[in-house]
Amino acid sequence: MKRRKRALINSIISLILCVSMLMGTTFAWFTDSATTGINQIVAGNLDVELYHSNAKVKNEKVDSTTKLFMDLQGNPILWEPGVVSYENLRITNEGDLALVYQMAMSTANENYVLDTENNAQYGLSQILKVGVVEGGITATDRAGVVASVEDTNWTTLANFFRSGSLLPEEDGESEKTWGVVIYWEPGENDNFWNLNNGKELNEGKTLSIDLGINLIATQELHEEDSFGNDYDNTAKTDTFPVFNASGSVTTTVTPNAQNQTSEQVVMTTGQITASVPEGVQLNEGTTELTMSVTEKNESDANLTLGENEAIRSLDVHIEGVGTDNTVPMIIDLGEIMPIGLNKGNVKLYHVEGGSTKEMTRVDTEDEVDAHNEFYYDPATGRVVVAMATFSEVAVVADTTAAWNGSVDHSWYDSSKKELTIANADQLWSFSQIVGGMAKDANGTSIAQDSFTDKTIELISDINLADDEENNEENKIFYPIGYYNKEDDIITGNYEKTPDITIVSSVSSFAGTFDGNGHTISNFYQNTWEMFGDYNNGYDGTPNHYKDAMGLFGYVNGGIVKNLTVDNFSSDGEFTPTGVIAAYADGNATFENIAITNCNPRVYNTGNGGIIGIAGDTSAE
Repeated sequence: MKRRKRALINSIISLILCVSMLMGTTFAWFTDSATTGINQIVAGNLDVELYHSNAKVKNEKVDSTTKLFMDLQGNPILWEPGVVSYENLRITNEGDLALVYQMAMSTANENYVLDTENNAQYGLSQILKVGVVEGGITATDRAGVVASVEDTNWTTLANFFRSGSLLPEEDGESEKTWGVVIYWEPGENDNFWNLNNGKELNEGKTLSIDLGINLIATQELHEEDSFGNDYDNTAKTDTFPVFNASGSVTTTVTPNAQNQTSEQVVMTTGQITASVPEGVQLNEGTTELTMSVTEKNESDANLTLGENEAIRSLDVHIEGVGTDNTVPMIIDLGEIMPIGLNKGNVKLYHVEGGSTKEMTRVDTEDEVDAHNEFYYDPATGRVVVAMATFSEVAVVADTTAAWNGSVDHSWYDSSKKELTIANADQLWSFSQIVGGMAKDANGTSIAQDSFTDKTIELISDINLADDEENNEENKIFYPIGYYNKEDDIITGNYEKTPDITIVSSVSSFAGTFDGNGHTISNFYQNTWEMFGDYNNGYDGTPNHYKDAMGLFGYVNGGIVKNLTVDNFSSDGEFTPTGVIAAYADGNATFENIAITNCNPRVYNTGNGGIIGIAGDTSAE
């Protein structure tokens, strides 16, 4: 019993000692942690503002109530020869996102003086000049303001246009100032524009026009995400140029005994001009015609767009024209489309009789003469239509500008030393003309031209839309200068016929081709898919084109400069291949050339990034 008590006491003492030891030491439990900083997630803000300054106002923010181009007392100016008005317009990026802006003059409600003797009309849009000074006007007198505008910077009200990009303030240039001058330049016809003389031509009419400024801003590529800054490459909505023609204009008409126009009448509002010919049927009792133009919502056109298509919808009306009229009127819509589109990229629709009808495209402006015909100029984006009745017109553009193999010779004039190419249709025409196998719309051959002492300028990017991954065997862009003896093969659409013999060659280019910094992209050439001279294939069939592969077949003494070629590839053998030219000779020059994403493959002959073979004239 004593032994048990002694053992229990010893155990208690040991426990107390152990506890006291723990209390006198550090007890460690090993842990670790990491904490990130706090990152606030904020949506970007697109915010553009316009401020104006002049002789009376300093840095005033513009809103819908602001009146521009006023006199020193803030009243509308009574215009006459010699009058000048100016505004310094400061565009500022006050948001967090980079932006691209477009600024144009808004004109509407113009009244004209009619010269019935000469069948013409005259208005302030024709008289007033618009001058532009980058950085703004600093002169303080009338003569100084006019003198500050360079001769090349004068234009018309309808053609005034400026665009550019602005960064957020913390990233760089966030504002831009343009000085805009409106000037009635004195001249030998000043007395004609005197109001009293004007009344003699058109009693009771006063020359007038409503003016304003349209400023549009859209998102620009700049900001980065985790993978770069190209995530918003479709955010730029500058597919269509700024539209500045919404408004109306009224003019008088004199009906004949059949209640038809007795002479041609021309009406203009902003960038849109309507030509109403003699013989147009009018509503009973009509003595005035009013043309009104309104930009509509996309949904109003009742069209289903393709994946890459964009739309602009306009409502153009001429009140006073009878619904039973059958005589087409010519409407010049101005530069409402992007430049550089091909025949397959532009469609126009006319909403009439409750349905939407596709309009017919013609090749030249002179051919626009039948109801629902239209002409598109790829160099300017200008559209001209013919309509006998009026309602909404929908303009649809394929924004990829993808080539469909068509050809357009309208750009070419053999008498000119300087020419421009605006799209793939015209580039294919250029190739045919250098090769000597081009034909006009009537089937008449166009003479071969090596363009010696001539300059061709590219004014837009070109998408030939036939890369190796999506190879279309029936749409091949042959080297510029390609020729074959088969006269019926004159477009980019081919059907391979391997059992015929074709005598082919490449003619030389000897002029200057200036890419102006533009890109020609997406074309694939394969010697087993192309028409031309052949070597026997391994199975004995004639299936091998061997003249040249690349953008140009043969540059002899010519110059190719300021050009990027992107996504060109080739396959073949015995076919000299260069991304820019298969052959080069005669001191040919290649300046400021960029080659990106290209893979020129060929066996058993010359092959290069820019030139395949230099100094070999066998291609002549």
